[in-house]
Amino acid sequence: MDTLKYEEDFKLLNQNFHLIKQLQKSQKNNENESDDSKSDQINKLIEESIYKIEEIKVLEDQNVLLLGMKTTLLYERSKLLTNLNQHQDAEELLAQCLKDINDFITSKELIYLSLRIINHYAYLLSKREDYTEARKILELGEKVYETADIKNGFWSSDDLFAGTLLATTNATSRLEHLVTNNLQMLAFVYSKMELHDKFAEYHHRVLDRQLLLDDKEPLVWSFKSTTLAAYLSANNRFEYRSEESFRGC
Repeated sequence: MDTLKYEEDFKLLNQNFHLIKQLQKSQKNNENESDDSKSDQINKLIEESIYKIEEIKVLEDQNVLLLGMKTTLLYERSKLLTNLNQHQDAEELLAQCLKDINDFITSKELIYLSLRIINHYAYLLSKREDYTEARKILELGEKVYETADIKNGFWSSDDLFAGTLLATTNATSRLEHLVTNNLQMLAFVYSKMELHDKFAEYHHRVLDRQLLLDDKEPLVWSFKSTTLAAYLSANNRFEYRSEESFRGC
């Protein structure tokens, strides 16, 4: 393998990825303005980077890293398609992404990316009220998180393109926030499907996670807790616990 060319290729991919993020940030800051030129630039950078990834020849143990980089770019394209209101194309791309990474979905290189894909895909499905499919995707996300071993670190999108695992506290916080967000969306889906016990269970889990991770605004958290208690009371969700069930609590 040509080590110098390998390093140059990865340097180019890293530069392109950061340019994509900068253009996205610029679009977000000027979201009231139509700027097709930035969308075109982003798409061109994605195309160029995917082409470069497919050219690179690496050792077998680096294939997952390259798969993560390519899938990250496709995920960014799905966000671009969403911004252009091409939701069906975005959904199809996200479905293909999940299929492509399925064999490595809980790996340290792909766990964070997979949860981001699931989050965006479930959002699009919920938006068009396909709650059955959104439920499947979000329950998959829950299983992926519970199965993955993240104690020894995981790769963020920046890590993938930098070619090194930083495993910062900030990255861990982002992952846990993402998991909480997915569970919150799942609670919403259960509510829409009138699965009341499931809704209450997952809404409660979200509140617990927010409290544990200090990922909350106190007033909002208190309001949601009160709302859940009122919901449980109004729907007689407390009546099933016998006196014996409280022993040892």
